[in-house]
Amino acid sequence: MPKKKNDESITLSALEEDLLTALFSKELYGLQIINAINEASEGKRQIGFGSLYPTLHRMEK
Repeated sequence: MPKKKNDESITLSALEEDLLTALFSKELYGLQIINAINEASEGKRQIGFGSLYPTLHRMEK
C-alpha cells in the first residue's frame, strides 16, 4: 500500500503494515510486538525476531 509524505512515495511491505498496526496504540517491546501481530491476525501472521528487528530498523530510517 503506497503512502505519500512530502511528495515522496513509500511502499510498505505487509510486515511493515502489521508492525505499524501493532505499534499504533502504545509502546511495545519485541516479544509484545510479535504477540500483538499474531493476535491481530488471528494467528495467520507469525514473525520472528530475525524479521522484526531488521524491519523496525528499516522503518526507522
